[in-house]
Amino acid sequence: MYKSEDDGKTWTAMEAPEFSIKLYVTENDEIIIINQDYGFSIYKSTDMGENYTRKFSVWPEFGTLMDHIFHKYGDIYYVLLPGYGILKTPDLENFEIYWRNNALNDLFMDHNGMLIARDWEWDKVYYRKNSE
Repeated sequence: MYKSEDDGKTWTAMEAPEFSIKLYVTENDEIIIINQDYGFSIYKSTDMGENYTRKFSVWPEFGTLMDHIFHKYGDIYYVLLPGYGILKTPDLENFEIYWRNNALNDLFMDHNGMLIARDWEWDKVYYRKNSE
């Protein structure tokens, strides 16, 4: 991972959790990293990537690229862990299993909070109304 503090003119290498496969930065500059420790693990940094704390781990049914997995609706984040399901969290600290479905691979969300997920075989699409 690299960081720039001058609009991309120069870059400085930074440490990140080993085997990292997905990066997400919140509107508060918290860095979320998903890596392949303990299956998939979610790490969070609140100090611009100087330190990370593991917040959640699961063993998925399969490993894959993580193209579309983070979405926020209102004050709630929805995080898809491919091969496991969708997690729900207000703070990216405490995670609740929102929808356990091992077949999910990509997650999309429309402007009304409707969750649209594709399965890993590319032959099914799931719709789930967000009731909150």
